[in-house]
Amino acid sequence: MISWHWQSPPPGWIAVNTDGSGTSSGTGGVIRGSDGWFIKAFSTNLAGIAQGLHSAWETGARKVKLQTDYHPHYTMVSAIHRLLERGWEVSIDHVFREGNYDS
Repeated sequence: MISWHWQSPPPGWIAVNTDGSGTSSGTGGVIRGSDGWFIKAFSTNLAGIAQGLHSAWETGARKVKLQTDYHPHYTMVSAIHRLLERGWEVSIDHVFREGNYDS
């Protein structure tokens, strides 16, 4: 069954909801508790998911249910999450374009 209303996370969790409409105004979202109470709103560009998770961390949340309506974001974040959970160490670094010529 498809749900067309906000779904609360389990008790003790918070929800980070992002809207990836892709308009020129960017994306945004809200953070709410399991009882629906408003914690924080944010707006940003494609980094809305990262900003939402960062904001959730800053509120002290340690159990977060990420909800997004933009399927490519969901697919990408889910794939990265599954890869990072494997039994290995992963270091994510920024390199300047000039030093990344092999890619």
